[in-house]
Amino acid sequence: MKKVAAVLTLFCTNLAFAAPDISGPVASVYDRVIVHNANNSVQACNNFKVKLNETKDGAAAEALDTVFKQLLLSWKKVEASYMAGELDHDYLDTPRFIDVFHNSNEDLSAIMQRQLASSSPPAKALFKNSFKTVNALEAVLYADTQLSARELSFAAVMADSICGHLQDIATVYTDQREALLADPEKALALYTHALSNSIFAGKEWRIADPAGLSRKYKDQPNAKRSEYALSGHSLAAIKAVFEVHQAMMGQQDYANLADVIKMYQANELAEAINLTLEQIMQQIGQLGQQAFAFQPDLTRPLYDSAGQLYRHYYVSLLSALPIVGKILEADGD
Repeated sequence: MKKVAAVLTLFCTNLAFAAPDISGPVASVYDRVIVHNANNSVQACNNFKVKLNETKDGAAAEALDTVFKQLLLSWKKVEASYMAGELDHDYLDTPRFIDVFHNSNEDLSAIMQRQLASSSPPAKALFKNSFKTVNALEAVLYADTQLSARELSFAAVMADSICGHLQDIATVYTDQREALLADPEKALALYTHALSNSIFAGKEWRIADPAGLSRKYKDQPNAKRSEYALSGHSLAAIKAVFEVHQAMMGQQDYANLADVIKMYQANELAEAINLTLEQIMQQIGQLGQQAFAFQPDLTRPLYDSAGQLYRHYYVSLLSALPIVGKILEADGD
């Protein structure tokens, strides 16, 4: 059964007073974070394909773990600030072609085993978009201790699809740069919208659900609910997401949204966000995968800090910046 979740949509509004010039920090964030992460994801995916091509039938599953993790984490950073669909509506659904966490009820592990056991050529066996996502790729790579020739051929089809979508995203960001940065207020709204959606998903889906801290799974921790349970990279994925928040909102040696917040005379809010992000990174560093999955009391401080960041975004930013919020209803698992 689906339940309704609140999603915050943000957009800029005209101010009655002269607004500060935010074009510098807005462009800095775009180039140093949005575009940088998109390009890195393309490189990580290409690196995965190179290593995949070098991997022989019968190789240990661990042979591809390093490059898979790099691909996974680089994608998480793109997803955390995804706005390509707002720049070109043809790419609104692209994230679902790459990753179906919390957007599908399919048991991809079971499905991939059936498809692998079939006689269909890999390209035909992987006929659905969800069969070519990083989730399906994980299900193939970590199904057993060795990689078969058929598993490697499946992985090649999946990698081609994932790399193509990541390249599309990078291309959109390059092509739309001039148009977006010509309207810094719109860009600011898109950044804030992306981060706000990201913090909700991080807090509730990635942290609370597997740790048994959400209302739906209260006191019922289960590692299988974590985002990348098979590979064991769920906690690293959470860290990658918050690294994007830190890059865009935390104190950095380049101009970012912290500078924008200060331009609107909200220095205390900028400092509070930075301190909360630093605390989150420390708490992630103190957790091991086992503690994250099976000991809710150890995970609760991270959940509470994510909740504080959520309030900073959803409440304080609305008052500090020239944006207004609108609550919409959206389906969530």
